[in-house]
Amino acid sequence: MLFYKAWRESRIRFLMCAGAVTLLCVMVLVRARTQFPVPNNPNIPYTAFVWVNTFAGPVIGGNAVGFTYMALLLGLGGLQRERSARTSPFTLALPLTRSRLVATRALVGVLELIVIAAIPVVLIPTLSPWIAGRPYPVEQAALHTSLFLAWGTVWYAVGLCWSIVLSGEFAPVIACVLTPIGYMIAMVNVARLFGGSAISDSASPAFAAANFMYFMSGIGQMSPPNSGLFAGPLPWTAFTSLACVTLSLVALAATVTARQDF
Repeated sequence: MLFYKAWRESRIRFLMCAGAVTLLCVMVLVRARTQFPVPNNPNIPYTAFVWVNTFAGPVIGGNAVGFTYMALLLGLGGLQRERSARTSPFTLALPLTRSRLVATRALVGVLELIVIAAIPVVLIPTLSPWIAGRPYPVEQAALHTSLFLAWGTVWYAVGLCWSIVLSGEFAPVIACVLTPIGYMIAMVNVARLFGGSAISDSASPAFAAANFMYFMSGIGQMSPPNSGLFAGPLPWTAFTSLACVTLSLVALAATVTARQDF
């Protein structure tokens, strides 16, 4: 029942995000059918074309930002929103701890995020031979998706925290919109302290995992460069660090919820 309740609360947002990712994948393949090879640069491989349009974006990191806001959107909701709708007494009357409510909501949200991230893994390799007339390796789609999920779960947990700390309909949304912007401003300043001068400089090894746009886009993980092919081992240290951040944020959300007065 608790899982179903969390699903009912977030299903509209989930379906909107899943529909947007599905539409993006189909549009990329339709464009590949007519615009690949690229007229002004025919040497670009098909894997790079798919990477730029699906996992990187016209502006490098653009699609990562889009997925970031999807994750933040999925994190909204919860008891604060129910309090505004005057339905929180029913939820709080259930024979469940508040920590379990938060944990269940977080688990459902992460599962929804995994499904959304898996859409390119299924659609691009499956439909590419039929629509674009070219194969695309499923393992490449899975590798790029793993980068999206590593940071995506962090952003979901951030949205979860904002929805618990802030009340009302608009305050959590505004906070979610501003948080990635504020984070990147901070990242640029930190990069400058270490000798960088632009956002791209923070894609250096010292900042590879901390800069979510470049990490999710897979820049620096491709061989040969600009091939769109993920090479080398997965960044397990970064994955572990980001997972710890996610779990810490969820634990914080549960602790705050347990102490709130509804």
